[in-house]
Amino acid sequence: MPTDEAKGRHPAVVLAADVAGYSRLMSEDEEATLSVLTKYQEIIAGLVSRFVNPEQRERIRESLRKGGWQGRW
Repeated sequence: MPTDEAKGRHPAVVLAADVAGYSRLMSEDEEATLSVLTKYQEIIAGLVSRFVNPEQRERIRESLRKGGWQGRW
């Protein structure tokens, strides 16, 4: 049986993240909140770098930047 890639199909994943209580967290401790969010962003960037091929990686980076992410890629 042919694989998905052999058929010209590639698996896709959509990641959407929401921070519960973001406004409250920012008002209580902006520096700590941004630090935690930056750490999460670095984890996601590492996963993208590890598991996504280079051609697709640039499309993902662009999508994240449009969403406001300023990550280290």
